[in-house]
Amino acid sequence: MKKNNEQESLFTKEQLLNSAKYKNRVDLLNVLLTDNKQYSLSEVDEQINKFMKRRV
Repeated sequence: MKKNNEQESLFTKEQLLNSAKYKNRVDLLNVLLTDNKQYSLSEVDEQINKFMKRRV
């Protein structure tokens, strides 16, 4: 658990699209993430998991 004075780093959509961690999820991130907004890695992972677990 993080302490109150510790914050997760925030990244732009462009930074996340160019990251090695999400290189296999570029198309999905393009759909899920909004331009001009910043996301933490845990937020992105949560959105990906939520999308992948939804019913079709």
